[in-house]
Amino acid sequence: MFERLSIFVGPFSIDAALDIASDEAIGLDDVAVALDELISKSLVNANRSSGAGMYRLLEMTRAYAREKLRARGADHYTAAAARHASFYLRELEAVAGQDEQALEDSEPLRLQLGNIRHALDWSFGKDGDRKVGVRLAAASAPVFLNLSHLIECQTWCKRAMAEIEGAPRELELELQGALGIALMFTRGNGTAAGDALDRALDLATGLEDRWNQLRMLARLHIFHKRLGNYAIAQAHAVRAVEVATQIGNDEALSVAFSLSGISRYLAGNLVRARQELELAMEKSGPSLRSRTIRYGFDNRSRTGIALAYTLWLLGEPEAAGRLARQTVREAAQLQHGITHCIALVWSLVIHLWMNDFTAAEEALAVFTESAESNALDPYIAAASGFRGELAFQREGTPAALDAIAESLAGLRSARYELLIAPLTIMLAWDLLLTSRLQEARALIEAAVSRCEAIGELFVMPELLRIKAEIAYRLDGDAAASETLLREAITLAREQGAVAWERKSSANLAALTSTHAS
Repeated sequence: MFERLSIFVGPFSIDAALDIASDEAIGLDDVAVALDELISKSLVNANRSSGAGMYRLLEMTRAYAREKLRARGADHYTAAAARHASFYLRELEAVAGQDEQALEDSEPLRLQLGNIRHALDWSFGKDGDRKVGVRLAAASAPVFLNLSHLIECQTWCKRAMAEIEGAPRELELELQGALGIALMFTRGNGTAAGDALDRALDLATGLEDRWNQLRMLARLHIFHKRLGNYAIAQAHAVRAVEVATQIGNDEALSVAFSLSGISRYLAGNLVRARQELELAMEKSGPSLRSRTIRYGFDNRSRTGIALAYTLWLLGEPEAAGRLARQTVREAAQLQHGITHCIALVWSLVIHLWMNDFTAAEEALAVFTESAESNALDPYIAAASGFRGELAFQREGTPAALDAIAESLAGLRSARYELLIAPLTIMLAWDLLLTSRLQEARALIEAAVSRCEAIGELFVMPELLRIKAEIAYRLDGDAAASETLLREAITLAREQGAVAWERKSSANLAALTSTHAS
């Protein structure tokens, strides 16, 4: 019994001990008696403070017992390892059937990571059971995503995909979906991530599984949005609304209207975006950690920060700031790295555009720590750009602009297009402040072409305002500048972008006043 318990890595329950240590030679009653005797001899530590009863072997004791188990012969060790893997497979597959309240506390899953890893390692090892391994990888993928262990999620999903032949399509669906979102947030928006998510959606469609179709559409929407494929993202949003309507559930409709609202603000339809994002918030219910298992992030938090961003553009900065801070607080309570970073990165943009540098610095410190601790490379690249912008605003150091330029290069390398426009706008104004006019012109000309090509129209009024400033300061062309400002104002009014309209109107008033005098 002592030797068989060495198969555990970390704490284990009485149920686990009874299941794994018993066989035809050692019955359940024998296991219970032996466990008590081992506790009395201090060879097993018992922790009954939680009421559930958890046990563990100290590491040195476990290593000694495992050597003894191996010395009995390979069959003994393999049998114990197989029972261990099968037990945790059943435990993980049961997680999917639990209600949301049961999944709110992540600590029980976190405590079992050692056993889950050991079961996976054995299953894919020399003497393991590959079929069990594939099921284990699929069942553990949501756990790794929920705990923000994205690199590990990738590793096991890839191992399982190498052995996927003959496995049920439902398993491949879960593996591909998890692999896609893990790759996207850690490595950027590469082809492998997109292919995995596309395959997962195809599988869900073939299985006529509407909930999984919605899950994968949500992941594909954020993938293509980050990639700058806004037309494709919009198509996924339209399909999501159709699927959610078929499901007829408030949570499903909340997800779908969130995707649609985000696509609309990117396209410059801010009034409609607000309506759909507010509807999504109304139907979403509270933020729940358990829902991050389904989507890979908290949909309510993503909706809230998108609505805050939209409110700023609509000319309601105070409401935008309040909602951004509230969303970040709610996201932080979930203790989920991806969700927290999504809320923080867009709150950073809002705070910077409001010139609230203190709030921006506080958000940046938390954002940087979360991005680095969870190995989210695209966000790490973004953090350096925001750090450069804050340094320039605080100290006026021209060298700080190099950090923004390097950040933009890093984001392009990761194919993370979504943050390029806000950081480009910040850098362009900074270049103007330092009289680097030719650099500003080249940057803005490229940005205008890019945004027109991909349909990122909500930033166009501001880009035109910057072009107008460059035309006046570099060329001395007041007429061209006035034309550009009037074009920016007209476009901002069409979009409902009051924030941009006010800025361009102020510039136009200053220009006409100066020109007249």
